[in-house]
Amino acid sequence: MDPLLIVVILFVLVIGAYIWYKTVQNKREREYQEKLQQLPESERQVYVAQKEGNKNWGCLTAFLVLAVIANSILAIVEFSAASSANGSLVAFGGLLNVLCAVFAGVVLWKRKRWAVYGYITSIVIIILINLGVAGFGAAAPGVLPLLFLFTAVRPVWNQLE
Repeated sequence: MDPLLIVVILFVLVIGAYIWYKTVQNKREREYQEKLQQLPESERQVYVAQKEGNKNWGCLTAFLVLAVIANSILAIVEFSAASSANGSLVAFGGLLNVLCAVFAGVVLWKRKRWAVYGYITSIVIIILINLGVAGFGAAAPGVLPLLFLFTAVRPVWNQLE
């Protein structure tokens, strides 16, 4: 599969996920405002405090959606490229991408702190595999998910179990 095609697909998925995220965010905000108007004054403060506690999860949610999509696509690409000279190593990389999708999509969604460590470990191993198989040029983009993860998790780290 052509690398440019993969980049275009990922770009389209990122834009689509962003549009979806903004649509859901606007809908939730309208529902929140409607419910807030219906509550008596004594219950409004409690409701606003609950909303503030979940305020920073939007960035992490967007990251999780993108991580599941990107890792699934990369797993398919690596499984299809497993017929090369380093086939078993590339297939193992594909398996790790599936593992990353599981960590991001299932476990981290349930707000478990150990999922962050599992995701980081999987990404580091994938970077090392890409470094050994294809060199620095193929391994360098693997740092981006780590940067995105740190950016998304930092505001909510204390809320993870």
